[in-house]
Amino acid sequence: MRTVGALVFPGFELLDLFGPMEMFGLLPDEFELKLVAESKGAVLSNQQLLVNVDASIGEQSDFDILLYRVVLVLAKKSTTQRCLTGSTGHLKKRNTR
Repeated sequence: MRTVGALVFPGFELLDLFGPMEMFGLLPDEFELKLVAESKGAVLSNQQLLVNVDASIGEQSDFDILLYRVVLVLAKKSTTQRCLTGSTGHLKKRNTR
């Protein structure tokens, strides 16, 4: 199972956070989802909704995938390997058979 972290910051856009998280959430046997921020607690979105994060980025930073805004960072043990941006980046379920 891979861990997907989403970095939440004050003024974040709801769709930027929840759109990608919903996509990964469709595969619960393959991805564990975590919300992180600068500090643990509630973070206010641009739409004035509060979101509680699971941990601070200092407490947990060993994600296989880290989402920040609409940028996908594929990481292993906190080391960035590749960064995809823009509307041409697509994720597919990898066939492991």
